[in-house]
Amino acid sequence: MVLQSLIDAHDQQSGPYPIYFYYSRDEAEKKRSEPLQVMRCLLCQSSDLPGGPLLHSALSSRFENRRRAGDIDLKEATDLLCQTTKDYLVTYLVIDTLDE
Repeated sequence: MVLQSLIDAHDQQSGPYPIYFYYSRDEAEKKRSEPLQVMRCLLCQSSDLPGGPLLHSALSSRFENRRRAGDIDLKEATDLLCQTTKDYLVTYLVIDTLDE
């Protein structure tokens, strides 16, 4: 309900598009409960926000160096998420864990 309200506000040009994640402790989807996977999902969305740039410069440079730098870790994912969202006046991060 909250997420849909934020999306509706964005559609009416009265708010930013929310970045969201639905947390799950389901045994069939164990990775969805890992902090790194949550951050990767949020980071991926932050790189492709409606009305935003095609790819944030921080992400572009990270992807160019990816082969040399290796896989992303939790700290780097957190730092990149902060860098990609700082250019917006307001950013909503919604992590739904109510039923978990």
